Amino acid sequence: MFSENSIAKGLRILVVEDHFFMAGLVSQILRGLGADRVDIVPNGVKAVQKLNSSLYHLAICDIAMEPFNGLQLLAAIRAGVTDADKELPVIMLTGHIDFEMRAAAKGLAANGFLPKPMSWNSLSAEVARVLSDDAPLEIPPLNKEHILQGLNEAKVKNKAIEKEDEEEDLRYIGHVYRSQDKRKRKRKVSKPSVSAPVRIAGRTHLRSVDKLNAGDVLAADVIAGDGRKLLSKGIELSSAKVKLLKEQGRAFGITEVRIHEGP
Repeated sequence: MFSENSIAKGLRILVVEDHFFMAGLVSQILRGLGADRVDIVPNGVKAVQKLNSSLYHLAICDIAMEPFNGLQLLAAIRAGVTDADKELPVIMLTGHIDFEMRAAAKGLAANGFLPKPMSWNSLSAEVARVLSDDAPLEIPPLNKEHILQGLNEAKVKNKAIEKEDEEEDLRYIGHVYRSQDKRKRKRKVSKPSVSAPVRIAGRTHLRSVDKLNAGDVLAADVIAGDGRKLLSKGIELSSAKVKLLKEQGRAFGITEVRIHEGP
């Protein structure tokens, strides 16, 4: 039996969820249950990258994601497409009651299921049940080539999405600079001051731009060195925004941003 604060003690857990606040809630509960490390990624493509570079004891995965949804990711794990153990415990999350999806996940040897939104009690109970279940998994025959083909197609889609996001971010920042230039020309401007960080619900902390991750949520406006606002508080950072801040942040005089730690 597990005590409540040791259910996940010392474990490394991967959370695959494309909604930041839901991912933050799951992460907060898992840390409260003693998890040593909780990594969050927004889709199956990113999850495969994590599974190929890190060891995890448990994965908690949303079903409805693009590109490469939760069922595709589960199939990839069970077929040995990733470097993870084929029998890695996987709990599937779903925001709706869909018996076909649940049956499909069960057919791919999912270890557990949780409907969203979940509570501390429901998540902790399911994690405890899955981790204490010693029954061998019955993994069905899977077409590894077909799964790899789907993964490669998803990687292409993911790159296209990231490129579109990056181009949109560049257009946005260019628009910010042009619009603020117009306003500055219309009025006499004293030395710009940087406003104090605006608090939003939950804890916040300063993070170096080099350590930002997709899915981080800004707890304060991102202000360039000349006082211009580039990004507004409350924005969830996309992969493209993270890349932009890492590569161009220092050119704008930005070395740190304030990040919301979750609900």
